Amino acid sequence: MTFFELVIAIVGLGILCGMYESFLKHRREMAKILHKGTGKADGRIEALEKKVAELTEIVHDQTFVIENLNSRLAVPKEIEERLRA
Repeated sequence: MTFFELVIAIVGLGILCGMYESFLKHRREMAKILHKGTGKADGRIEALEKKVAELTEIVHDQTFVIENLNSRLAVPKEIEERLRA
């Protein structure tokens, strides 16, 4: 191995070590971000699930009320017979 090849190998090794260090630093930072965000996301998901449950209950209540109104608005038989005649 010549001196020039040795210098190139050492410089290349230094560059690779620097890139690997940057990669590890990036992974640590991403792990911190994901770890911090998990608690917030869980709280938001629980809040959304609660809101969906509330809205579902409201829809069921409104459906029940509409069905009751439809049964009250049924046309009496006398009027229905007059309309057919």
